[in-house]
Amino acid sequence: KHDRARDVLNTALSVAPHLRHVWEAAIHLELSRGGADTYARVSPLFECACAEPPEGGPAGLPEKDREELSQRWVEVADAHGTAADVARVE
Repeated sequence: KHDRARDVLNTALSVAPHLRHVWEAAIHLELSRGGADTYARVSPLFECACAEPPEGGPAGLPEKDREELSQRWVEVADAHGTAADVARVE
């Protein structure tokens, strides 16, 4: 069930990386799954969502959305990661 949902969201992100709600859905899916590897699964999503889009590449999230997701990343790192993870994303 999670694998199919992940596939659908990954496809949506490849087509529409500029849509915040798709990133939020992908992050929510991984957080809702839980487990010891939660942060390892969700951190790459935050990293991609918060990255500045490459010049001449596909559109990414607007700066305001990237900043807000970056703040959420710190909260998630604090709840699910290590002290080193928190320090890295702050």
